[in-house]
Amino acid sequence: MNLFPPQGLYLRGNNQQIVWSYATPIYRARLPVPHEKAEGILEITEAPEAAPQFELLVPKIPLELLEITCGAFRWVLETGQRQLEAAMYLCYQNRNWFCKMPCQEISACNVSPEPISALDQVGMVIHSHGFLPAFFSSTDNNGEDDGFIFGVVGDLKNMMPQFRFRVGDRGYFLPVRFEDLWDYERKVVPC
Repeated sequence: MNLFPPQGLYLRGNNQQIVWSYATPIYRARLPVPHEKAEGILEITEAPEAAPQFELLVPKIPLELLEITCGAFRWVLETGQRQLEAAMYLCYQNRNWFCKMPCQEISACNVSPEPISALDQVGMVIHSHGFLPAFFSSTDNNGEDDGFIFGVVGDLKNMMPQFRFRVGDRGYFLPVRFEDLWDYERKVVPC
């Protein structure tokens, strides 16, 4: 039995914790299901090894793309000359990662990028908090529920901004470490 089906599957491990297990073409994950959300789940597969986890199925993202993303976010702040949030899609296609800045509505406390289509090959949706710290807000918690890697960049006034990353699906989340996503060695080949 495939314990990482694309459509997802609830698993219960030896410790009685329930996880939501699923796979995308870019990663596979098991997200912890909070106890208050576990009530009412009827179909749960027993799997002793079920525990929260994240595994990237493609090469790590070149660190230069994070530098490009931060540069774009700083440009938005400088152009607007005030606190503004913005979004960037990091896409994976033909064995390469690339950035795509979607059309979006931006404001001081929210960003609404264009909807993602399967054709976009999006692996990560990353947004800025401008001058504010990097954290996942309640707005993020309510909107980041569709099977992507999510990132937030904050404190962009400093040379070294703050970063937070997680995977999310169906309202379940799992933090992801910086080093599990970003490749410090790989260089981007210019177009």
